[in-house]
Amino acid sequence: MEEYLLKRLDSYFNSGFGKTTGIDHALAITKIYAGSASADPDKIPQLFTELVKLFEPREETA
Repeated sequence: MEEYLLKRLDSYFNSGFGKTTGIDHALAITKIYAGSASADPDKIPQLFTELVKLFEPREETA
């Protein structure tokens, strides 16, 4: 994986304090991916958008 993507992912999952931590993001994604009954369907669009933005090309990588 490209270095800039690793940095973005690390920053995304290694951030926050309190309610919205990287662990919360990872757990929500895992529940959705696994089809868990406890997954919050309202979070799917938001999480999807956030993850797509992590992989979008940016000027800093060109």
